[in-house]
Amino acid sequence: MSTTSSDTTTAIEREIAIAARPETVWEFFVDPEKACRWMGTSAELDPQPGGIYRVEVIPGNVARGVVFILIGGLVVDAGWTYDPQKSRGLDGALKTLAGTTAGPYLLMIVAIGLLAYVLYSLMESRYRITHS
Repeated sequence: MSTTSSDTTTAIEREIAIAARPETVWEFFVDPEKACRWMGTSAELDPQPGGIYRVEVIPGNVARGVVFILIGGLVVDAGWTYDPQKSRGLDGALKTLAGTTAGPYLLMIVAIGLLAYVLYSLMESRYRITHS
């Protein structure tokens, strides 16, 4: 990922390799219905330079992101302090979260988000329409 900036705007670029024809992938960036099928619950798209690309992501993905950010933070901390014991997985991240002042509330929010992601994944696996 690279970041470039000019006088008035900042652009963030990310390159992803997808095993599909460009015409197929393009549709998922310009068609709100397909963008929702791919990564969200609603989308507002204006496919032109300077246009809007706003996709409301699935709530469970946010919870997963929070957990993975915590895990990443623990790994960075372990590397920074030269203490490999600080590098912990999911259980360590959740224990660290629980040790904060608002720990029980944060754990409940993360748990609800992860449960939402599980339910979404189950529903998607059952009802997703795939094209060969």
